[in-house]
Amino acid sequence: MEALISVFHFPGTIRYLNDVVLLSVVPSLFHYYVPLLKRQHATLVLYAVLSLFSFDILTAVINMVEPQLVLWAIRNTFRGIIYCFSVLAVLRVEDVEKLFNYLFWLQIPNLLLGTYQWLFIDQGLGDQVHGLFANGAGANMFSVVLVSYYLNAYLAKRKSLFKVGITMIAAIFMAVIGEEKTCFVYLIAILVISLLVSKWSLRTIFFSCLIAVVCSTMINWIQAVRPSMLNIFFDSQETSNYLTSSWDNAYGIPRVGAFHYISSRFFDNDLLREMIGLGFGNCEDSQFSFLQSDFADSYRNLSYRVFTHQWTFLETGYIGFILLVFFFISIIICLISNRIHKRTISDSVLNITSICIAVCCIISMWSNSTIKLDSSFIPYFGISLGFLLYRRNLNGVSND
Repeated sequence: MEALISVFHFPGTIRYLNDVVLLSVVPSLFHYYVPLLKRQHATLVLYAVLSLFSFDILTAVINMVEPQLVLWAIRNTFRGIIYCFSVLAVLRVEDVEKLFNYLFWLQIPNLLLGTYQWLFIDQGLGDQVHGLFANGAGANMFSVVLVSYYLNAYLAKRKSLFKVGITMIAAIFMAVIGEEKTCFVYLIAILVISLLVSKWSLRTIFFSCLIAVVCSTMINWIQAVRPSMLNIFFDSQETSNYLTSSWDNAYGIPRVGAFHYISSRFFDNDLLREMIGLGFGNCEDSQFSFLQSDFADSYRNLSYRVFTHQWTFLETGYIGFILLVFFFISIIICLISNRIHKRTISDSVLNITSICIAVCCIISMWSNSTIKLDSSFIPYFGISLGFLLYRRNLNGVSND
């Protein structure tokens, strides 16, 4: 859709077709959500979602947020979660390999379009380089889902080195030409988690050595293409400036220190306001005027909706933000518990893949707002993988 919009000038409203499809299937799938999560020993995830939703609505009631803004906020915050549960209802472990084969080859047009944007459209900052996606953040998540799956499948001796190598190089290439520094943080997190969890073997040692060689080679290339990226990674002062600075024409609130900034400017350091925020939906924005809040009309120039932690803290305070983070933590806890207790309902490779993506989602909150935008379907798909069932183990929980 984003390629159709940016390259072929389709109307941006085609994005809402995703909402239409999701809303059309939820009624027929809804009654599978709870049994499937219980089957996967993931009731903690259900409690986390219910707690988050209940608190969000409570803040909206306390702050008397307009109903249409609350509904829009529900759409932005919870559509990814509903989509994730819907994937559990229709997809099975046996379907995943075929899907990833398709996604693997989809990376080729993504790379071609990204390269074209870099060579002929980019103005030196990487802002116009995002391949098939709306922004670099969406492209990042697509790349890391592929890397996480193929890396863990390779370590489990189920995929070749060729495919994991291609996905890794493609992820780094897209991150560099799009100057997406967060992608490297994601990749490091995935490598660390995957190598720690996997059983060490000659294959694991060989891959670790190969990564070291690739990294040394890539650093030289990055220095030639995007030298500013290396300065931010290896110069502590540059790193600090990048994380704590704000720009009037870009990000009005710094990444690090955002809570203090928001509390002093918008909450008057009031403890109650810091806990519950301005109300769920009270900072929403949209291309439709009736879904634009007064706050957005006054402060959209601060680009607070670019970062999940700023957006969430403004609307629902510390408690709302902690509950959102806990949702992803609950996923990690359940997946780790399934591994520790050696529950064989799902697939071990998909289990690790989902843990990696859940960690990346938490990291993303300080870098972008992927989990609240249209691109949220990508990471939530990655998260769902760890809870997929084998067809032969459904035991009465079936949608056939």
